[in-house]
Amino acid sequence: MNESRAAHDRAMDLAFLADRSKAAGNLDEAGRLYAQALESELAALRALQDPSPVTFAVMHRSAAWLALECDEIRLAEKLASAGLAGDPPSEIADELREVWEQANFHRHLHARGVVLSDHEIQMTLSGPGVGLGITEWPAYRARVDDTLKMITRITERKADRPFRHRGPPEAALRNYLSPHVSLPKAASYSVSIRLGSGQLEFPGFVDLPELPEVIHDFLTIVENVNGSSEDQLEELIPDDTYRRNALALAKQIAPDGTSIKQVGFAASGVEGSRVVGFTRTRKDVQPPAIARAPEEERVEIHGTLLFADARSTSNEIRIVADDGEHRVRVPPGMMDDIVRPLWNSVVSVRGVRRGRSVTLTEIDPS
Repeated sequence: MNESRAAHDRAMDLAFLADRSKAAGNLDEAGRLYAQALESELAALRALQDPSPVTFAVMHRSAAWLALECDEIRLAEKLASAGLAGDPPSEIADELREVWEQANFHRHLHARGVVLSDHEIQMTLSGPGVGLGITEWPAYRARVDDTLKMITRITERKADRPFRHRGPPEAALRNYLSPHVSLPKAASYSVSIRLGSGQLEFPGFVDLPELPEVIHDFLTIVENVNGSSEDQLEELIPDDTYRRNALALAKQIAPDGTSIKQVGFAASGVEGSRVVGFTRTRKDVQPPAIARAPEEERVEIHGTLLFADARSTSNEIRIVADDGEHRVRVPPGMMDDIVRPLWNSVVSVRGVRRGRSVTLTEIDPS
């Protein structure tokens, strides 16, 4: 047991160093340390002698997580399954199930055997609301819609178009993107979103970005938001309105933490194969801060969105709640993509009260 404990302690020390290297962006060093930690934890498991059910489960959980960090997906599944087979306490059993679900999610996310073109994204959903090739329709539809909205906005931004506050994208851009969605792949809910060929049919519109560059920016935005690095978006998206829009759309794509636990994207583009897992939940994604005076209070309103005025001089919505009607001003970049789809719905609005109106920071369906 002493040999096993020593190997386990060494594994945890190495994992701690790996976590620090990963947080600092030293991914090669982190990968090397995670591999050493996994090797040490597996040695600890082999040295176990008559362990208690708790010890057996805890060490299998640790080894399974380390296997995930090392991209040893099948090994992670085996370790999690072995830990569950040992009749662990309920809390540890839940953690082992989470490891197994993560392993299953990553297995589908890596799209083994699936060749993606450089203008194609694979989206994978995972969670209680997802079955074998089936998922809750609103959860799927909304995330595809918001993904395409963000891709459209990225294309417009990279083409140096001013932010479009109203109306559809220009015809040439719609033709350029012309998205198609595949049927879900077997044993998961993974679909491919294939963008247009990238060929322009109309002369004169030669300033649109290459589709692999658009996909690269999309994955970078998701990666930064998932990693709580929203501040890094300022360099990628200097324009405040485009950045506010991107963050709001990313928040809507994020897992809800209940029916959808994870949303993943895979692509093959300018940097080769790239996989981004979105595990940060919507409630943890914070909107851009709004400067407020000491006398201005933060408020939350629940009611029905029954009025919206998207004129640039107004950009105002009205929320009808039990205590009356509330005027809410919508910041630039949020009306068309975020607020408009919720018209005539019951919503929760959070913002800052300024005089007789509220300046919106977040809006969600109730």
